[in-house]
Amino acid sequence: MTLVCKKKKLTNEDKGNVLAMFVMALIQGETLASKMIRPGTMRGYLAAFLRLFHLRKITDPTKDVIVSNAWKAVELFEKWQELPKRREPLSDSMCEFLIDLGLADPNQDGLDAVIADWLIIGRYLAFRLSEFAQDTQSRVEVHSKEKGGDGSPKAFTFDDVHLFASESSRRKMSAKATAAGTLDDLAEVVEFTWRFQKNSDNGQAIKLTRDDQHKKWCPVRAAIRIKKRAIRHKQTGAHQPLGFYVVGEKLK
Repeated sequence: MTLVCKKKKLTNEDKGNVLAMFVMALIQGETLASKMIRPGTMRGYLAAFLRLFHLRKITDPTKDVIVSNAWKAVELFEKWQELPKRREPLSDSMCEFLIDLGLADPNQDGLDAVIADWLIIGRYLAFRLSEFAQDTQSRVEVHSKEKGGDGSPKAFTFDDVHLFASESSRRKMSAKATAAGTLDDLAEVVEFTWRFQKNSDNGQAIKLTRDDQHKKWCPVRAAIRIKKRAIRHKQTGAHQPLGFYVVGEKLK
């Protein structure tokens, strides 16, 4: 890698980016043993490469820059490793793999497709697990009346998610229009409303707009698929969570 940087006469910024990509590859387990490595080992690898840059009289790409992407990657890796019970957290490449898997599944009511849709939107809204999934198959977790709730599901329901034809429109799309519309022309905006929250910011609503340049990551298209799925399986009631998948004829 150092010889490539030297022969190609890369700028210091380009060399830094090449080094950062190398670091990210190692972080994701692209090693000879195909195993994750520890942050301390990663720091040792990076320091060794920088010594090699020095020995070959190549400018250190991590110096004289505001932020070294290579060292920044190592620092983020250290923070990931410190997360309790998450020694290998969900990375961007993992998210993309799961989304591709779900979108390619011919069964758009299956588990893979459902995970993909909620994962797409979750990247924007950082859902709590209870807001789209259940701990068990036998009961639905609810907002306890003893804690100020109303007994409704903690998970989003059909009327917590609204579609709008445009950013300026205040008219919510009906279930009939949602069922009949297509992914590419039905709505410009989706709005999620939290009925109850731990911070007591009840009724908070957040809007997301359609992304036509990156359709795979578009939160509006994912929300349309979720709403259409609920309509197909008659999961539009106030006590029926939107987060479900279908096995045979059973909803889970």
